[in-house]
Amino acid sequence: MSEGEEDKSKQQVQRQETGVTSKSRSDEAALLGRGYVMGRKLGSGAFSTVRKALFKHGEEEILLACKVIHRRKLPKEFVTKFFPRELQILMVLDDPNIVRAHSIMERKDNVYIFMEYCENGDVLEYIQREGRLRESQANFWSRQLFSAIHYLQKQYICHRDLKCENLLLTKRYNLKIADFGFARFCIEDEDPNKRVISETYCGSASYSPPQIIRGVPYDPLAADVWSCGVIVFIMVCGTFPFDSGNLKKMLRAQEKREWDFRSRVKPNLSEEIKDIVSRLLEPIVQKRIKIDEVMDHDWLTDAMLRRLIDEDEAS
Repeated sequence: MSEGEEDKSKQQVQRQETGVTSKSRSDEAALLGRGYVMGRKLGSGAFSTVRKALFKHGEEEILLACKVIHRRKLPKEFVTKFFPRELQILMVLDDPNIVRAHSIMERKDNVYIFMEYCENGDVLEYIQREGRLRESQANFWSRQLFSAIHYLQKQYICHRDLKCENLLLTKRYNLKIADFGFARFCIEDEDPNKRVISETYCGSASYSPPQIIRGVPYDPLAADVWSCGVIVFIMVCGTFPFDSGNLKKMLRAQEKREWDFRSRVKPNLSEEIKDIVSRLLEPIVQKRIKIDEVMDHDWLTDAMLRRLIDEDEAS
């Protein structure tokens, strides 16, 4: 290979690693003019790429993540329904345990959503790296998770894709909910009495309640609560409560409550966490615990967290 060919090959590899293409160079020049310096690729999905970015304004520098949504790759339903909802919701969210949008910029082919950067990855990566959590750590992150869900539901917003991969960790290991691609408002005409029932299958089957697996209309707020139950279970067990390899069998297990904490974990768990998870994973939606009840549950009290920390220090 000649020196010129070698340089060209290196440039192609570099563009692949950073997500930069010739078509996006004009966009990046425009972003640079607004103070945004695009960095390396952090991840990608079917319709978007997430990249690291730096915002410069005078002497101020802010490290951000940027979700680049490729308009031409979006199916029609995403363009007309899901994507506008995501943008609308991102602009109104303001909670310490939800990833904040910094700014949104639209170009001809791409939309750039700049948001706060969470340095320590997501909860799934953490568990895969460090193993299942002590109950005290699960309690701490669950308090932040439920606080954010409580905030969302007070705004009549459902997430519909809650999973460990969408729970990001900051530099100080605080939890923040991310990715509102399937989120929507759950009322019509801003009237709390006009509640919306969802008919769209959203999210991952492993985190979905029986109503979604059955393919029947469902209460999206109650579905988010079920997903939280799956997340808490994963935190303390390191595994899913149900096997999604066969959806028919999983549905039967969900509806018959055929799940249990791992045998070597269960004896060390408090009765309070056993109770709240059983109420979160209640298959009958009318009996499932509501978010207001979750916030008042004994497992989420300050006294409970202190007790769990004391037990850790004594062991």
